[in-house]
Amino acid sequence: MASSSSRFASSGGPRTSAPPASPAQSMAAASSSSSSSYPLSPSPRSSLPGRSRMSTPSSALPAGVASYLARTPSVSGPSASSASSSQHQDLLDRPRDKTKTTQVASSSLSFLYAEIVSYTQGRVTGIGDLERRLSLLGYHHGQRLLPLLHSRLESPTGGGASSSNKNPKRETRLLPMLLWVHGQAWKALFGKAADSLERSTERSDEYMISTNQPVYSRGISVPKDMSQLSVEAYTAGIVEAILDGMGFPARVTAHSVPTAEHPQRTTILIKLDKTVMEREEALG
Repeated sequence: MASSSSRFASSGGPRTSAPPASPAQSMAAASSSSSSSYPLSPSPRSSLPGRSRMSTPSSALPAGVASYLARTPSVSGPSASSASSSQHQDLLDRPRDKTKTTQVASSSLSFLYAEIVSYTQGRVTGIGDLERRLSLLGYHHGQRLLPLLHSRLESPTGGGASSSNKNPKRETRLLPMLLWVHGQAWKALFGKAADSLERSTERSDEYMISTNQPVYSRGISVPKDMSQLSVEAYTAGIVEAILDGMGFPARVTAHSVPTAEHPQRTTILIKLDKTVMEREEALG
């Protein structure tokens, strides 16, 4: 009994279980323990005036992210807006024709046209049919060429896309129109203007554009049994399409008129429609 009483005395009395704490007491104890072990930092809104961004120190970021942010340049101010505007250039400010000064080798053009004539010749029955088909191909070419010429060159009145005139007008007079075809349009097609523009002395509705060295005839040798063939019917089709598109309907044909100095000389005969001549008479 003595030993047991001594053990009881050393332990500080009998062990009794404490009554269970209420929920309010438990919450108070938890808050006091957390505040004692983890002191709260002052609120950023209470310490800094207004709203401020909390920047994360680079030491708290992973090594890869910190190095990437260090390499990334920061762009701000007017330079950023100019860089953005250069990357997103307005469609209307971009160059619309990058092939204006591009030229095709004459040998390539001659080879291509010779193949066109050879291909067409095997599918016709005579010279007239061959010229008609070549003229039709040239007409399709001219229909697509006319809008391009208007965007590159000045129109006969000095207006057009490349002129400073904001209100270009379509030409209604015959002679300025023919001079434009003989000069500007011919130069855009073949690199230089045609050699001559003449009016027929027998018929007032016929005009002739002549060239001493036609481009499409350079690489083609016409056999003797087809001496009446003019392979420049393709050029005649182009001219006819341009005149029709400008409001001067006409029938255009090509004729070989060789001379001693220019054995390949070709004349493009333009026979204007009756409505064109009536309009010319009305305009005086």
